[in-house]
Amino acid sequence: MLFVRVFSQLQDGHVYDSLYRAAKCRSESDWIVGLNATRLYTLKFGQQGLLWTIGRVQTPVLALIVQKDREIENFKPQDFWELHTLYRETDFQYAADVLIKKKRRKSC
Repeated sequence: MLFVRVFSQLQDGHVYDSLYRAAKCRSESDWIVGLNATRLYTLKFGQQGLLWTIGRVQTPVLALIVQKDREIENFKPQDFWELHTLYRETDFQYAADVLIKKKRRKSC
């Protein structure tokens, strides 16, 4: 039944012409920009045969890697406490977030 229903909803191939043209444009621009920018950066910044590649996907991914490296470099450790309680030989832990401030226990 599913097979028949899917094939009854088929559309003419020309409906997807704009998607094809957009993909072709991205592909060609990746080739032109990537090829030329790679050559430019390799000649300008490359040393001793080092290749500098530039691309539409590669550039944002490298930016994310650099951002994460900077976060790691600027990390400042903090003391924190975890809440554990033992009840009938079972250890319960508070795992939602770490406690930044140590709270005093109320005495009974």
